Amino acid sequence: MILSDGVPRSTIESRDRKRIQDGYPTHEEVRALLHRAALALYRNERELIDHNVHEQALGFRIGLFLANTIERPDSKLHVDSEYNRQGTKPKVILSQGRIGKRPDLVIHVRDTNESNLLAVEIKKSAEAIEDDLERLCALQSDPFHYHDAVLLILGATPQWRWIRTDPELTEIPCEQRL
Repeated sequence: MILSDGVPRSTIESRDRKRIQDGYPTHEEVRALLHRAALALYRNERELIDHNVHEQALGFRIGLFLANTIERPDSKLHVDSEYNRQGTKPKVILSQGRIGKRPDLVIHVRDTNESNLLAVEIKKSAEAIEDDLERLCALQSDPFHYHDAVLLILGATPQWRWIRTDPELTEIPCEQRL
């Protein structure tokens, strides 16, 4: 079976099995981690949202939460912001020409494309997101193979769109009203 991005399902499933065998989080676990990080931002750092700070400041807080959760001495996984390398070479994203911008946050093993778990683009509104969506789609293809890619909108209420599974932006579920 072929998914909408043209990648055979069996290829994705085999990558999933390899990541699980290597001790890396599954799609559901990564989704839950990002969910908790977004909720923590809205609960504990609400003034950043209310004061309309730059998306890089919001991304830092999300990345800090993820890094504190994921990075361990016994794991090769890292959370990096604005990561611009593919091994030792600059990361270049090609799609209908050169997009060239690096993702806002990534969860990956440095120096390899074998364990790219998540690429995140962060915006404060759902306006002008076409380039971000195109970049995320490109990051899930050759040569990067990010398992998951998500557009995270950090506006009045958090929203996201997981590129392979969500057809449109959806509000991030909350246990209680933010």
